[in-house]
Amino acid sequence: MVDYTGYIAAIGALGTAAYGVVDASKLFLGGPSNHGFNFISALVEKLFPDQGPLGSGLSRDDLVDTLRANWINGVALDDQKGKAKSLVKLMLDEKTAPTLAAITGVDKTALSAFANYVPGDSAALDPKQKDAYGRFDLALTALFDQAYQRADQMYRNCTKGWAMAVAVILAVLGDWDLISQADPAKHFSDFALSPNIFAAILVGIVATPLAPVAKDLSSAVTSAIQAFQSIKK
Repeated sequence: MVDYTGYIAAIGALGTAAYGVVDASKLFLGGPSNHGFNFISALVEKLFPDQGPLGSGLSRDDLVDTLRANWINGVALDDQKGKAKSLVKLMLDEKTAPTLAAITGVDKTALSAFANYVPGDSAALDPKQKDAYGRFDLALTALFDQAYQRADQMYRNCTKGWAMAVAVILAVLGDWDLISQADPAKHFSDFALSPNIFAAILVGIVATPLAPVAKDLSSAVTSAIQAFQSIKK
């Protein structure tokens, strides 16, 4: 009987190994972790066109570097979005308020007044200014949510793509090693033109999406085979 569960486990192990190789490549300047961050940096550049010192003495580059560090280190997305919003609010002042108001669609005069407000002042904020800040907060949440979701999608897709490429290479090399051991007289050019290489490429492509569910799928196949055998009896 064909050992389907063994095949599934082997293909899943290949996918896991490919993911391991891709993950290890993060040692080199972040590797695949850099994928997707361009959406976040583009939003920051849009919010703060000026590269000089902004609110609280921070610059746009300081903000980008902080967000990049959180992104590469794999901090939870919700935490990253919360920190990004907090830093933008920290950099809200009379200088940055007009641009931030234009991007978020709120009244720049009201937002500038909120930026200059110091808790405890005798002049309290009026409802219009409070409403402008509330709308600013919601718009900022939407902008960063969109940027981080698109960034996360690109990161996951690119990581899967790299893992698939590595799995294909490993599958081809492994198949060639088995063939060369069985017949040392064969050259790689013979293998490259044979159906075996296409089978190896197919296994490499399937290995990446199969890796996370290989164990469950293997168990399901085993259960199905056992049920079929009991029916035949």
